[in-house]
Amino acid sequence: MLVSNGEHIVRTNPDGRYVIEAIPSADLSARNRVHAALSSHSYIWVSIPDGHSAHDGFYRQVPESSRAVDFTLATNPAYATPEHSLAHITDTHVFTHDGEVAGVDELGEDLERLKEHTGPDMLVATGDLSNWGTMSELSAYNEVTGSVGVPVYSVFGGHDGDQELYEGPGWGASCVRNYEQVLGPVYYSFDRGGRHFVAYAKEDYFFSRYDLIRKERWFWQDLAAQPEGREIVLMMHTPPSKRFLDQLQAYNVALVLHGHTHASKVFTYGRTMVAGLTPLTFGGYDSNPRGFRTVEFGRQGFQFDLVPLGRDRRGSKRVASPPASEGTLGRLVWQTKLPANTHRATPVLYDGDLLVSLQDESSRQQNGVCRVALADGQIVSHFRTDSAVRNSVTVTDAGVCLAITSTGRLYCIDTASGGVRWHVDTPEFPNRWIATSPVVADRVVFVGAKGGYAAYALESGDLVWNKRFVGTPDLTADETGDKWGSYASPLVFEDLLITFVPRRGLVAIACETGQVVWERPLDGTEDYWARPVLADNRLVSGGGQGELLAVAPRSGEDLWREEIMPEIRNEDRFFITPMSSPHSTKSADQRYVSALEVDGGRVYACTSQGQVVCCDLETGSVFWRFQSGPDLLDMNPGRREITSLLAASSAVGDTLLVPGLDGVLYRLDPFTGVPVGRATFGSPLTAAPVLLEDGFAITTWDGHLFRYGV
Repeated sequence: MLVSNGEHIVRTNPDGRYVIEAIPSADLSARNRVHAALSSHSYIWVSIPDGHSAHDGFYRQVPESSRAVDFTLATNPAYATPEHSLAHITDTHVFTHDGEVAGVDELGEDLERLKEHTGPDMLVATGDLSNWGTMSELSAYNEVTGSVGVPVYSVFGGHDGDQELYEGPGWGASCVRNYEQVLGPVYYSFDRGGRHFVAYAKEDYFFSRYDLIRKERWFWQDLAAQPEGREIVLMMHTPPSKRFLDQLQAYNVALVLHGHTHASKVFTYGRTMVAGLTPLTFGGYDSNPRGFRTVEFGRQGFQFDLVPLGRDRRGSKRVASPPASEGTLGRLVWQTKLPANTHRATPVLYDGDLLVSLQDESSRQQNGVCRVALADGQIVSHFRTDSAVRNSVTVTDAGVCLAITSTGRLYCIDTASGGVRWHVDTPEFPNRWIATSPVVADRVVFVGAKGGYAAYALESGDLVWNKRFVGTPDLTADETGDKWGSYASPLVFEDLLITFVPRRGLVAIACETGQVVWERPLDGTEDYWARPVLADNRLVSGGGQGELLAVAPRSGEDLWREEIMPEIRNEDRFFITPMSSPHSTKSADQRYVSALEVDGGRVYACTSQGQVVCCDLETGSVFWRFQSGPDLLDMNPGRREITSLLAASSAVGDTLLVPGLDGVLYRLDPFTGVPVGRATFGSPLTAAPVLLEDGFAITTWDGHLFRYGV
């Protein structure tokens, strides 16, 4: 059995005895602060071996006087079997509002739903358990998770040390004391079912220089102490960097579970599968629903799935077959179950077929591009990619398909053969968080996100230029600058690549050089915005809070601005703002345009408040509004149980189609906004329909494709 003081690791002898130096923490006065930091230890703990449990705990504070620290282990056959399961949650952000701990009731309800769905053998919570790291927040989290009735393995996240960082000893000191007093060591390990589990705090800036050295020393010793062939599961808060993943390849780390990004991303790097997760209690920054992940371990490895949560206690309902329709919508020609989910990716029509982007947030990894026959809905081919493709592909006239994955890998696919012509990894792969579409102009492919854009030669995949946006205000939170979500795909106007960079504004980049030509800052911008639309020499985009604006595409000068969304305050509904400091909560809805469409001199703006707002293209004046129904799943970032829209509307002849997160496809009169038809699906509609000569096709978030005819 392994025993550690948080720095060194020793193994017990056959009698279960061990010897290890452990120096109690001293008073950290100015006089002895350095000495204490160099010498003291906080805890002694054991890595509980297979088939055992420690009913009196696996750790002890280093005693002031006694030289002996005993641990009592009990035989537990249930902990020896390789067949067991865990539930993974993250970023619960139990917070304080008006001096009172809040968010606990919601967390308790969500944990009850977790237990209803699955009976896990253990619960893993990968950090940011609290919003400010106060003793009351951490204690409230500890109490409510204790009600699950299975062992809970918590991981330290940055928010869990914020109070100490900003109000306590501050930078350069270890800011983990509150966490330790409530939840114990911030890093530890144990064995179960023939696997080794490691909980590791990678938030290095919350540790003093000396504690950082200790932490690193312990971690690599712990991995090295594992017998050859034993799978290791690593649980951490922040996603692993490429450098860290490279270091892990020397060990048998099969799975990394993490949080922090408020987004779901699954990919394999070498021998390691990495799985991020949306928060349990509110929607993710990638517009994927809040929820939890189940991991099933067996003799031959593991499998995991993302379980979404929303208003319905059963989660997303099954798709009706056929969808229930009211009024004239069109004739349902066929429906097809796709290999995986779809997201904000409208299918692309090419050569009589549909190209559909896929995201798979499970271990089955069915990500990629699926080709579906338009005639009968049969799947013609499935090109698999390294991770999710979350937006539409781009197809050239020559039949070349460009797809970019969430990790930042760009694929050039031959649509005729289904084979790959070339692929390249954008800078900082696989740590990118890209959900935008590629753009092709003058034999050059432009890809990127708010962390920066790159240009590649269409024929070869050779890099033409790379422009980084990191280092700009509010884009310095991670190495790439784009982990916080953005779906605003770029467009090309003459010699300019124009895009919306959240928390920065509209940016025009020279296609030839990658240099910024003009920039239109926008106050109060957040993370989720619509792709700008170009019409009648006007560039229409979401503006500041609640605004729609039009600018001159050549210069970025304002043509008009219109506030189209009212401020709605509800003191009983809160959402978390993790980018703020001191990481407070807000009670006002974030107001932004989520998708745009222009047709016939009218702008159709879909909003985060679940409305379609019809405006005049020339002046911005509002003609009418339409309100959709409550979201089926909580997919809006930082919030739960609201009404919002993600997909753009589409003009089809004399009608306007509006896909709703309530699972309803609305047919509106484009001149009045009056509903004239609808079809009810059992899953959110997150992408605009693709228009066909004789109708349209549309996908649902849960991976169904429907074709309608006139």
